[in-house]
Amino acid sequence: MKKLIDRRSETAMALILLALISLLAFGGIFVVVVQERQRQQLLAEYRAFQLAAELQQAYDRGTLSGFEKYPDLIAFGIYTSRGIALYRFGNAPQTVDPEDPKNPPTISGDIITLVRPFGGGGAMRGRIGGFRQSADTTDMMMSAIAGLGMIRLVFVSYRISSLQKGLYVLYTVALLITLALTGAFALLLRLARNLDQFRLREAKNRELVALGEAARTLSHEIKNPLGVLKIQTALLQKQLNGTELLQNVRIMEEEIDRLGILTDRLRQFLSGSEGNPEPINLKTFLPDFCVRYDGRVKLIAMPESEVTVYIDRTHLNQVLENLVQNALESMADRPFEPVELELALSHGNTIHLSVADRGAGVPDSLSERIYDLFFTTKTSGSGLGLAISKRYIQLAGGRLFHHKRDGGGTIFYIELPLFTAKGA
Repeated sequence: MKKLIDRRSETAMALILLALISLLAFGGIFVVVVQERQRQQLLAEYRAFQLAAELQQAYDRGTLSGFEKYPDLIAFGIYTSRGIALYRFGNAPQTVDPEDPKNPPTISGDIITLVRPFGGGGAMRGRIGGFRQSADTTDMMMSAIAGLGMIRLVFVSYRISSLQKGLYVLYTVALLITLALTGAFALLLRLARNLDQFRLREAKNRELVALGEAARTLSHEIKNPLGVLKIQTALLQKQLNGTELLQNVRIMEEEIDRLGILTDRLRQFLSGSEGNPEPINLKTFLPDFCVRYDGRVKLIAMPESEVTVYIDRTHLNQVLENLVQNALESMADRPFEPVELELALSHGNTIHLSVADRGAGVPDSLSERIYDLFFTTKTSGSGLGLAISKRYIQLAGGRLFHHKRDGGGTIFYIELPLFTAKGA
């Protein structure tokens, strides 16, 4: 058990490490997406700036006659340093804010809009020669330049289709990588859980194998003394016939029989044998079963068609007897109400046989433990009934489970595959 706990701790540490790696991967994807988006936007701004410079130069040279060679151009305008329009094309505004050049370009979808200053610097440098400028004189000269109209503001609105396509491709690739990483993490998480469950089942199976070997040995060793005790109690009953001690001997005999039954049931549970499975028609089997209980068990519903399952008849009898006996014991201190049996088809190829009672119910804290070997809440219980029942149903390819019943009580469900001639 300690090794199992250590392995589960290793699995938990591996999952934590995997989660950290996944978080780092997601963070890396986010950083790459942000950087690539910024790169593409800078590239778009650079293209728009080139276009603005080219158009401004064509305007200065007087060669700006048409815009056929600029099919993606939406608007273009040239303004004074105060924002007054000198030339407008498209939906360029009447005026621009002189502070607009300080603002970053506006990008909406695949359209980029910017305002940038051009001109003035080279011409002024030729005029002032090697004059040494101070901060104040620089401001004065820039004001003078602006007054002469040598610095112009250029407005450009330009469609860059590759920008939006590039962003779509970028987001799609990032989304696909994120989904792939999420799917891989979910798959590994599921595999880790399955590994833990497999290890747990493996540990239980090893315990059962060891317990089975011990049970077979003990069963053989116990059976012989029990047989001798049985013979001796029979002799004592003959000798003490008619005396007050006869009742005590009969009690001893009952306890010997109970030990024998307990030993046999434990051996059956640990054998793992399917027994002798055969096709059983539940529409005839269940009414015969209910007759034994003289009205304490009521068959409330059955489908109209034939319902046949493939299971050992003795095993099925024992499972139903365990469930019905538990149901009757749970209602021992309550007003009489029969245990209800119901047979129904489920999903077309399986059947559900339910055993319902109005007892105290199964506490949520014990919902899983009641199927464990030797676990019982009864003072005189052995803890074998439900464990054996679940084992027999599993050997027949089905499962045994339970739910709370509306109005109080419990419903145990036996789920078995529907028998067909092909599956025989």
